[in-house]
Amino acid sequence: MNKYFRTLTLYFTHLIPGVLLLIAFTNPVYAQANTVEVFIEFRNPDGLVKSLKPTELNTLAQQKTLKVFEVHEGRERQYKVYPAQLVFDQMFSPSWQTADEIIFTCQDGYQPSIPVAKFLIYDAYLAIASADNKPFTLSNALQNHEVVALGPAYLIWDNLKSPALLDEGASDMPYQIARIELASFAARFPGMFPPADASAETKLGFLHFRKYCMACHTINGQGGGKAPEL
Repeated sequence: MNKYFRTLTLYFTHLIPGVLLLIAFTNPVYAQANTVEVFIEFRNPDGLVKSLKPTELNTLAQQKTLKVFEVHEGRERQYKVYPAQLVFDQMFSPSWQTADEIIFTCQDGYQPSIPVAKFLIYDAYLAIASADNKPFTLSNALQNHEVVALGPAYLIWDNLKSPALLDEGASDMPYQIARIELASFAARFPGMFPPADASAETKLGFLHFRKYCMACHTINGQGGGKAPEL
């Protein structure tokens, strides 16, 4: 009997580390919580401005708690956030307000391009943690309730203050943000624009693609890297 238990103990001693390693590789939430701290890159058309850890955003703006309607889950949630406008002022100077677009590159390949004008109309925030000390994750009802990690940062909007934002869904709410870049859309994606003599229907379709599709899909190899080329 003692020999049996010694054999069983050796078996689980070798098995458990392998199981934990498998979880780390296959579960992004677990993996993110157990890897070295990541950075958020801030870039302008001239290149890298600065890289910061999410916690270092407190050197740029004061942290606050914000309650929003979490469209990914269909319920209200609270996050620890930094006002996006103040962060952009510190990283890019107030001249960022004259830029065309802000491109957010995410760890999962999602890459939305959001017009600067939207940030001047509505209040946006960079969330870095849940306000209730629970894991910084969500159950994404838009993706079969897949549990996803939200860090390094998650762009959210005060949609309780501005309910019109609810009609836009989650198209401008990227998570896992690793890079924030000021850019001219035409310069950043020259191969995506329809030709000058394109029909009005083509141009309208392009605007729809730009807002709702390009964050995941590409045209002529340009756009998001999360889904196939269109």
